Amino acid sequence: MEPKRGLLWAGIGTLSLFALGAILIFLFGTFGELEIRLLLTALTIGWYSMCASATFGFREKRLGIIAVIGVMVSVVGALLAIGEIWRPFMFVSDNERTVFFFLVLSFSIAHSALLMKMLLGSRSKWVGGITIATTLVVWCIAGMLSWLIFLDNWLDFSEFFFRLLASLVVLDLLGTVLVPTVKKLTAKTSGGSHA
Repeated sequence: MEPKRGLLWAGIGTLSLFALGAILIFLFGTFGELEIRLLLTALTIGWYSMCASATFGFREKRLGIIAVIGVMVSVVGALLAIGEIWRPFMFVSDNERTVFFFLVLSFSIAHSALLMKMLLGSRSKWVGGITIATTLVVWCIAGMLSWLIFLDNWLDFSEFFFRLLASLVVLDLLGTVLVPTVKKLTAKTSGGSHA
């Protein structure tokens, strides 16, 4: 068996074990300190596995760097988060902000990668425009959330900042739904050759 396939099967097995453990804790656990840490670990591994797999599918040479960056960010983020989850309470750590930053960064890379995958194979100007606009919105949201994470006082932001952030989230959702829909519509209306 080739190493890449072996790693994928090992990942599937690990995720399945964590999912089973989480289910058993939800059904029969007492939600003590150990159970909470195990649940957070399972959630962390699930989150970063999902983000890494979203970026891992790039086979195009010019976009392969996205896969490398996405997987590296996911690995570093998972290690940081698991380190914080299992850190003894007696040791003080200032890594919480970094952990939240990596959550935002990994999601933004994964979301952008999925949008770019939808763009591949389409020559539609509409699909290209919506994809680029939505990707820019994703990174604007990531920047604003990162700013919030690293700022000491959220009260320094105006109400408009949060209204703008919420509006960008709506635009992100809209663009994410529009890209595959418009891709399908332009493929059908042009009879196979994209407009």
